[in-house]
Amino acid sequence: MGKCKGINSANIVIVKDDYAYISYTELISDDNEDYTVCGFYIVDIKEKE
Repeated sequence: MGKCKGINSANIVIVKDDYAYISYTELISDDNEDYTVCGFYIVDIKEKE
């Protein structure tokens, strides 16, 4: 188990071969409104423990 820098909340994580495919949604709150930022990371985990 680990943490990816820059990701606070992962929605779906798929691990296949040497890669982890991670979708995320982050809730952002500012003074006037709340909104979400969504994205997708592909992480090379070949040499990770």
